[in-house]
Amino acid sequence: MGFRNKLWTGLLLLLLSACYTFKASSIDPALETFTVSAFDEQAANARPGLGITLSEALRDRILRETRLNSTSENGDIIFEGEIIDYSITPISPKSGETTSREQLSVSVNVRYTDRKNPARSWEQVFKAQENYDTNENFSSVEDQLLESIRTQIVDAIFRKAFENW
Repeated sequence: MGFRNKLWTGLLLLLLSACYTFKASSIDPALETFTVSAFDEQAANARPGLGITLSEALRDRILRETRLNSTSENGDIIFEGEIIDYSITPISPKSGETTSREQLSVSVNVRYTDRKNPARSWEQVFKAQENYDTNENFSSVEDQLLESIRTQIVDAIFRKAFENW
């Protein structure tokens, strides 16, 4: 039984290290640094500070999951952009329902500039949304909704930039 557990543990570690190496190998070895500028809040009703928290979450993810070093300006790759939509829209109830739900949507236009290889640069809009019950006070669920939306957007940006998604 002890040998079997050690064998499974060894196989699991081997698989996990192979996955990490695969991710790291998709980053051009010439790239050493990155810069994430605070995302501008252009959406009229965007929550104040959302651009900063979103850019910090992206920066933290890159530091955690790549070998790249952060620099305040002129990184080998640069992320910049703006929050272009922050909206709450009703979701129509189905026939016979008396309650309805609403959806918080956030869209961020992101520019990725690869200063070592400009052909790899791109610009894309990333959008995420979360639903909530209208019986709930929006201000009491907003933080939770934004945390989920922030995670979704950062994940999508990260995959596009580093996993050739």
